[in-house]
Amino acid sequence: MNRMVKSKILVNLFLLILISWNSLAQTSNIEFIVKTSRAKLTDETRVSSKTLKALNRGDTLELIEIVIPNLQKSFNTDYLEELLISPNGPQEWYKVNHKGTIGFISSSFIEKDSLVEKQISESKAIIFERNQRIKNRSDSIEKARRDAEQELFLRQKKDREEKEMEEIRKNDSIALIMLKNAKAQNSSLLNNSIQLRRDRFQKKYGKEVGEKVAKKLIWIGMTEEMLLDSWGEPEDINKTVTRYSISKQYVYGLGQYVYVVDGKVEAWQN
Repeated sequence: MNRMVKSKILVNLFLLILISWNSLAQTSNIEFIVKTSRAKLTDETRVSSKTLKALNRGDTLELIEIVIPNLQKSFNTDYLEELLISPNGPQEWYKVNHKGTIGFISSSFIEKDSLVEKQISESKAIIFERNQRIKNRSDSIEKARRDAEQELFLRQKKDREEKEMEEIRKNDSIALIMLKNAKAQNSSLLNNSIQLRRDRFQKKYGKEVGEKVAKKLIWIGMTEEMLLDSWGEPEDINKTVTRYSISKQYVYGLGQYVYVVDGKVEAWQN
């Protein structure tokens, strides 16, 4: 991920944390009256939390924050504990201050009048709106992060494909050069081979006949020895002897036959 994308995501995360902190730091002038002597101030929003202070009926509590249960975690242990006490679902919890001791208390221990109910409803609406903004901001940051990762992935994929294509082009160029060199080498070897045959057979048969033999040509009237020098040894020889002549059939590959009578080529057949 490039530096610009990282910086953008870090700035958005900072803004998200700042908004979250402001929403959690909500304060109000709401005061609660404890309605039962069984009330207790705890260190966490759980039924089984540690008790910080036992409260008496009529104690006044200053509201710091309203804690709304997280329904996305409804099946955890805390929820099941509260469900045993309240079948309608977990109670609301309030973060309060009682004479300098700050803790949490369940809404079931609070005496509420119409004014308190109205203030709590307004506070809930504010919290909900802020939390919704936080969620939207979080979703935007998450989308930006996914988009940045996708962009990086596609860029890296494109770079890999370009490198692979460059490697293929490079290999093709090397292969082409090697093929050209091989053809040139084979051509040179062929020319050298023809020249050697030319020198050998022109010396043996003369310039004109030696040139034909060097080029592996055959013709009517050439001698059996010339045939062997031109085409080499056959795969097989079928020999026929009569009172008047000796005939041979030279069998070469691919259905080629050369007929020799009394030491000279008389015909051939493909």
